[in-house]
Amino acid sequence: MNHPKLIAAMLIPILFTSCLTLEVTEGEIDGTITGYSEAGDAITDIGYDAVIASGFSYGDMVSIASGEYTSSMPLCSSAGDVDAGSPAAVLDEEDGLSIMIRDGSFQESSGLEEGAELAMTISEEGGYLEEYSRRNLIRMEDRDYYESDEAYADFRAVIPGILYRSSSPIEGDARSLAADSLIGENGIMSIINLEDSQKELQGKAGAGVSYRQIADEGRAIGLGMDGGFFSAESKEKAAEAIRFIIANPGPYLIHDSDGLAETAWMAAYLEALAGVNINWIVKDYMRTFTASCGVVDGSEQYQEVSQRILEFFVEMNGRPFPWSMLQQAARIYAESQLGLSSEEIDAAVSILSVS
Repeated sequence: MNHPKLIAAMLIPILFTSCLTLEVTEGEIDGTITGYSEAGDAITDIGYDAVIASGFSYGDMVSIASGEYTSSMPLCSSAGDVDAGSPAAVLDEEDGLSIMIRDGSFQESSGLEEGAELAMTISEEGGYLEEYSRRNLIRMEDRDYYESDEAYADFRAVIPGILYRSSSPIEGDARSLAADSLIGENGIMSIINLEDSQKELQGKAGAGVSYRQIADEGRAIGLGMDGGFFSAESKEKAAEAIRFIIANPGPYLIHDSDGLAETAWMAAYLEALAGVNINWIVKDYMRTFTASCGVVDGSEQYQEVSQRILEFFVEMNGRPFPWSMLQQAARIYAESQLGLSSEEIDAAVSILSVS
């Protein structure tokens, strides 16, 4: 249904404007080791754009050669994409290509010195893509992969009839258009945009008909929440989101750009505050990954990913606690960390709780 090479390529922003004068050879690129990091990672003069223009994609197996030295490794976005002791060619948009061994020293292993010339070639297109996808939870982009518009837009009720979540309805692409149509179908009245600032929200909202109407009526807020959920700024944004819920009519929609980060955390926290059972919260959290990223229920990967939401709540509380105390822990966090009054917390719980 989806060619893996194409899936990986769609996830990599190709900056054609910066590559127009670059002479490239498909599947091959040359460069030089310009230095080493303290950990022994090789820093090269091979830039991100040059690698992409040469036809490489994350998940390819590549061969690195310099003189008599040769080694095969995957092209990855971080050292965490391979196991400890394994080599990786790590491509970063800002820093370009580096070569490393996770928890080891490429400098010691290879014996290559600063100034050594390198040649990188594709040895197997997509040869590591399945493992790379498992570690990076790549979202499928092709609409035909999904059973419904709801799954495609990651649009669903977190608390039925009260709180919904989705990927962004205002990016102007096909997924956004699907999300925007579902806003109207589900009677959404108020929107919390965790991705964009209020100014950015106003600039983008025209991309969605339903979204624009709600924004024009003053019931959409842009919080620009980034940097996770527990930073000082994010705590202020979370408090602002809850006060927005108190002051505006539901049903409510929360979203960021893709639904995989801030939306997931905010949805889980609001569920906890409303008294939703931890088992349901985990199941709801995982629906994004099973529907969009190919994670199989009951698999080892499913267990690994679902553990993240449990760790989120432990971090929220500062230490492990009985799951039967989840709502109480969420209320304490709202008062002690978000700065909400007991009256505000009671009001939010009353709105979000299913009677």
